[in-house]
Order: sequence, then structure tokens, then C-alpha cells
Amino acid sequence: MPEYRFYLITEGGHVAGPPVEFQGPDDATAAKMAVGYLRKGRDIEVWQAERVVAFLNYEEVKATLTSGRAATFRSYHLLDGEA
Repeated sequence: MPEYRFYLITEGGHVAGPPVEFQGPDDATAAKMAVGYLRKGRDIEVWQAERVVAFLNYEEVKATLTSGRAATFRSYHLLDGEA
């Protein structure tokens, strides 16, 4: 299985600390797992090796989840076209 890394990003756009590492079957699963790591005011970048897979904006994902709608991959901004 591919290995992924999640980085919390500060409001200033800097990496907040060491990555969270995760193995998953595909990019979409990695993006879903990263949602559980979202914290107020912190976005997340999801990486697989040297490739950025997704950018999760805290406010957009929060709005999607609190609206009662299921979060979609489009909310996660998958960067290589998976949806």
C-alpha cells in the first residue's frame, strides 16, 4: 500500500510540526483519513512520496460537514484529478 503523510499547516502557511504517517490503498482514502486530523484554523496537505495529493481547507471542510451534506472528494481539493 502507498505511504502518505499529512502536514498540519498554520494560518501563516507554515508546517506546524512533524507529519502524521499513514498507509492507504489510494489518494481518496488518504484524504478521508486526513479529515480526522483537521484542527481549528489549520489546513492539511496530504503527500504521497514527493507528490502533493490534496489540500484540505479547514473552513471549507467544516462547512461541508456541518451542513449535513456528506463531504465529497471535491471538498478535499484532490490535486491529481481523482474524484
